[in-house]
Amino acid sequence: MTTSAQRAGGLFLKRTPLYYVRMQAPPGVRVVPKNLFLSAQRALSDNAVHAKSVTKSNLRDLCTLLSLSVLYDEVETLGNKGEFDEGSKPYIAPEYKSIQELTGLKIRVGPSPEEFDSVLRKSISFAVEPFSNAGKNIDIDRLKIEIGTSLREGVSTIPDDWKDFAEGEKLLLNHGLEDKRSGAERFWLRSFLYAGLAASRRRSLVPDTVRSWGLPDLIGARPDYARALETAIEHKYPPDKVRALLLDSAVPVPPFAAGIFIRAGNSRHKIAHELKALREELTPVRTALQSFQLENEIGDYRGFITVFGKAHTADSKMAVDDRVADAVEALRIAKLPIPPQLVALKPVFDAVWSSASLFINLVSASPKAIKAAKDLLALALQVQDVRSAGDRTAFLEVHYRLGWDLREWFNHGVRIEDMFGPIQDDEPIRRPL
Repeated sequence: MTTSAQRAGGLFLKRTPLYYVRMQAPPGVRVVPKNLFLSAQRALSDNAVHAKSVTKSNLRDLCTLLSLSVLYDEVETLGNKGEFDEGSKPYIAPEYKSIQELTGLKIRVGPSPEEFDSVLRKSISFAVEPFSNAGKNIDIDRLKIEIGTSLREGVSTIPDDWKDFAEGEKLLLNHGLEDKRSGAERFWLRSFLYAGLAASRRRSLVPDTVRSWGLPDLIGARPDYARALETAIEHKYPPDKVRALLLDSAVPVPPFAAGIFIRAGNSRHKIAHELKALREELTPVRTALQSFQLENEIGDYRGFITVFGKAHTADSKMAVDDRVADAVEALRIAKLPIPPQLVALKPVFDAVWSSASLFINLVSASPKAIKAAKDLLALALQVQDVRSAGDRTAFLEVHYRLGWDLREWFNHGVRIEDMFGPIQDDEPIRRPL
C-alpha cells in the first residue's frame, strides 16, 4: 500500500536533481567500448568460425560480454541516439539490436552535447601521459581537437584489432599530431575518450581486449559493490580451476562465461539461450546490487527517498557497506553446490530459516550435506529480521546457480574449439613502443 510519504517522495523526486542523477546515471552502469561488442559478435559469427578466424581477443571479449550481461542491466558506450536508427545507421543500428537481443542489456549512448566538453577535458588528462612517456611535446589544444573528432564516422561490423591499435599508437607517438588522422590513429585516440566518459560518469571502464593489452593502466576499476561481488566470485572460482573445466581453452574464461559454455555443451548456437536462462535466474542478484549501490550513492532507503527522509550520513553509508560485506561473506563460505531442481522448489530469497529447513528435508543425509545445512541454519540464527535475511542471502543465488555447473574441477567434454573453431593467437608479445 502506498503511503502519503511515498507519494510525496515520488513528487519530490520529479522536481529535484536527484531524479536526474538516478535516471541518467543508474548505479553500477559500466562504460563499454563499441569495439568490445563487435569483437564479441565476431566470436559467435558462423562466417568467422567457418573461416577459422576467431581470435583470442574475440573470445576474451565474448567472455567479458557474457559476464556483463549476467551482473548488469545497462551499459553505456560512446555515441548518439541517432545510431539506433537503421535508416541512417545501417551498420551499427542492427549491431545494437543484435547485442540487446543476445544479452538483455540496455545500451545507453553518451555523452550528450551538453556533457561533451566536460568529458573531453577529462579525456585529455589520460591522453597526455603516453605522449609524455614517449618524450613528445604536444599542443594540448590540438590534442583536444583530435580526441574530440576521433569518433567513428562510419561503423562497420568489423572490430579493430591489435594491429590497428599498434599502428595508431606508433604513428601518433612517432609523428605527432600534424598529419591527417587515419582510422587506426582515431581508434587509439578514442580510447581516451572512453576513459574520459567513464571518469565523468564516475563509473568503471570495461575495455575491449585490444585496449586492455595496449593501455592496461588507462583507468582502473572503480570500487563499488558490483566490483566487490565480482572479486568474491573470481576468488571462489579461480581461473586455474575454471580453465580445467574447458578443454583446450586458449584464454582464461571467467566463471559466468564458463558456466554458460558448460550448459551449452559444444553448441555455440545454444549460448544465447543459456545466457538468457542464467541472466533470468540471477535477476535477484542484479536487483540487490542496484539497491545497495543506490542506497550508498544518494542515501535513499531501499530505493526510495521522501521529503521526510534523513540525510545520508557516514554512519549510514558504513551500515550499507557492512550489509554488503555480510552478503559477500555468505557467498564466500557457501560450500556444497545444490542441484537446480532443489533450488527451483523454493526461491532462495525467502527467509533463510525456511530455505535451510527445506534444504535439510531434501538433501541426502551425507556428512557434507548435513554440515552445509547446519551452516545455513547457523546463518539463519544470526538473522534478526526479514530485511537482514534478505541482505545476507542477496548474493547466494550465484552459488546455487553457478556452483552446480562448476561443482567438479574436471572437463565435462566441453571443447572451446568445438564451439568456435581453432582460436587464432593475436596477443602481442610486447608493446609496440
